[in-house]
Amino acid sequence: MRSNRNPFQITRRTHDFLSSQRSRRLYRFAVVGLVSNASLLCVFIVLTHMGLGAVPAAMTVYGLGVAGTYAANRSWSFSSDIPHPVAASRYILVHAVGAGTQALLQFVAHNLLGFDAVLIQAFGMIAVAVLSFVLLDIFAFAKSKQDDRGNSSL
Repeated sequence: MRSNRNPFQITRRTHDFLSSQRSRRLYRFAVVGLVSNASLLCVFIVLTHMGLGAVPAAMTVYGLGVAGTYAANRSWSFSSDIPHPVAASRYILVHAVGAGTQALLQFVAHNLLGFDAVLIQAFGMIAVAVLSFVLLDIFAFAKSKQDDRGNSSL
């Protein structure tokens, strides 16, 4: 039996997401991430061409990225008012998971399987960005459900 449902019709859930504060956070997180990661990928290329191994170079640029994006993500992407000691420690924890993921990708894909380190770095940056957004949104800079609907928190 055929469904009369238009496959291009936006579902209620998709509409709610696109009009939500979460989509605004995702857009801003993407802007911060694109600017940061484009710069960091250039630094990674320079470091590896200077002879630094892929894994140490990946961890170096990851650390630079964490330090450079905390303020932008806390204040602009997520508009968080969580106190710095709490938010920063959670941010570092989220990025420790991300750094481990990035290092594992470089080790397995480049060191063991022989894939190009720059290609793996670019792929890893995208994969870790998705993971990081989810963890920052639900953990590091988490807001109450009322805040996500645009209401003030109690």
